[in-house]
Amino acid sequence: MKHSLQKTSADQMNMNHTRKRQMRADADDQAADQISNLPEAIRSHIVSMLPMEEAVVTTVLSRSWRHILTSLTTLDFEYSRFPQVRRREQLFIDFIKRTIALHNRSNIEKFRMSFGFYFRYTPLVNEWIGFAVGCNVRELDLDIPKLEDAKLPSCLFTCESLVVLKLNMNDSVLKLPVTIEFCRLKTLHLKWISFSDECLTRGLFSSCPMLEDLNFRSCEMKEFQIFDISSPSLKSLTMFSCGLRTSKLKVSTPNLLSFKYIGYMAQDYALENLSSLTDVDINFFGSTADEDYSFHWGKLFRGLSNARVFRLGISCIGFLSRARDLLEWLPRFCNLKHLKLTSFPNKNHFQAIFCLLESSPNLEYLLVDVNGTEKPIWVQPYTVDWQGYMESRELSLECLEYHLRTVEMRNFHGCDDEVNFVKLLLRNAKVLEGITIAADDSQSAGAACRGILNCTTASSNVHITFPKKSEVHIAPPSR
Repeated sequence: MKHSLQKTSADQMNMNHTRKRQMRADADDQAADQISNLPEAIRSHIVSMLPMEEAVVTTVLSRSWRHILTSLTTLDFEYSRFPQVRRREQLFIDFIKRTIALHNRSNIEKFRMSFGFYFRYTPLVNEWIGFAVGCNVRELDLDIPKLEDAKLPSCLFTCESLVVLKLNMNDSVLKLPVTIEFCRLKTLHLKWISFSDECLTRGLFSSCPMLEDLNFRSCEMKEFQIFDISSPSLKSLTMFSCGLRTSKLKVSTPNLLSFKYIGYMAQDYALENLSSLTDVDINFFGSTADEDYSFHWGKLFRGLSNARVFRLGISCIGFLSRARDLLEWLPRFCNLKHLKLTSFPNKNHFQAIFCLLESSPNLEYLLVDVNGTEKPIWVQPYTVDWQGYMESRELSLECLEYHLRTVEMRNFHGCDDEVNFVKLLLRNAKVLEGITIAADDSQSAGAACRGILNCTTASSNVHITFPKKSEVHIAPPSR
């Protein structure tokens, strides 16, 4: 009897465990069904946010998921994410071919292919681009293998649906067709491309009536006399490390808001109709040293003189510190409110900065990032006698008199030239409200900061801040 009761109790426990497992399985199935029962558009959107390799895995979830891959609106093929196995390139190509073959040719929001520099070119690339164009793609992002004699399909350059085009050709020549029509294109990013035809290149930009964002990176303009960018709709222009040392850069963009140029100096500049310019960022890897380079710099700065925010790299300040007759050719930046620059910690650089202040009558904010560890690439210097320049003349700069309210010093080392620069500002900036000095951990910087606290100030309300240290309010100096 006792044995029978024990057996009955054990059977009851087993039944309870079985029932609980079944309930959990039913709950899991119900959850899975809830996902599967979502509208196809939502499931497609969920899968499109996954890397393509993981998106394919979702097709084994259930039968209802298998056809999701055929209607994806985002196709993203990234070679670097593909497993490093034997025949990796061929497997990657087969993966793209299989995915495209399964697609139902519905509209595609974004199509991206990234192969990398060392991937061997395959003619299938043009076929896949044609597929994306045929699906009315809106954003096309291509990092394709280096082309030798091949060229991109002509259908790409007449794609009416395209809004964003990002093209990295890994140091290939871009062979443009005669007919180019990008009627909806707003963003064009070009990387590692060589342009060979001056007229067709000019036509590329003029064939984009809605273009707003144009970005060049490591592009080469071979034997161009003039690299002409004329666009009434363009708002942002970025040029990084482009080969213009033997070419003239011409920019005519009345609605341009942002201009960024980092690289070698062009042979000449013609910057026209930049009346809307707001933000400028300039730095050079190096410059020519002929007699006309001050003249060309003057043309560059005059073309950018409407900007409200200016960023200048250390090479620019190095050039200005050695330029002949700087104040004679430097234009007035009447709209300039914010000036941000990187400087070497020496007197010539700081005196060049004061020339910029003199040319910026309405400046409100000044940021100086002191670089004491890296030497810039210098231009051949002219003989300029800066000795005693600032001390020998009465300071009556408009921005110091009426507008400059905030100064920020970064990487402050505490050398005499840095300290004199800060003290000169404090003694002459009459409406200055705050100056922040981010000093390094050296003893000289600490001693210099203590010396600055005892400096006479022209403003009665200036507040000096040392980050990571207690804030100190400068009392009005005794008169």
